[in-house]
Amino acid sequence: MISNVKNFLPANKDLTITKIVESLMDPASASSSAISKTEDYLYFDPRSSSARGAARPPGAAPLGTNASFGQRRQAFSEAVVFTVGGGNMEEYGNLMEWARRSAANNSGGGLVGGVTGNSSSQTVKRRVVYGSTELLNAEAFINGDLKRLGEEG
Repeated sequence: MISNVKNFLPANKDLTITKIVESLMDPASASSSAISKTEDYLYFDPRSSSARGAARPPGAAPLGTNASFGQRRQAFSEAVVFTVGGGNMEEYGNLMEWARRSAANNSGGGLVGGVTGNSSSQTVKRRVVYGSTELLNAEAFINGDLKRLGEEG
């Protein structure tokens, strides 16, 4: 009976956008499915000569085929997440909850989230800024976007 009730209770599930941000910001704790979503993403870091997207030597293999070139994943503590199109408070809330949860999970000892050369106990605080070209509530989404899509079909 209790297991049936658990199916109706909200689960602590991360949305797709949160999984993508997690795989980019904290690859050590990200799931393999999240890592595979960002496998072909390019990294443009002017401080790193081995970042993906940097100029490669002539005759180098195409991106994604040469694991030694720029495949080094590192953790980040700050991110700007911006969606083109409709964003919503559910995504924002899910990202903020993940940031809070990941900071709490990383409060143990050892090397934490990309901090190198230091084995002391540290907490990595995640700072995520969320934005979109349009923030929609449920009514605006149904009466605006979905209605317009229905009329086009």
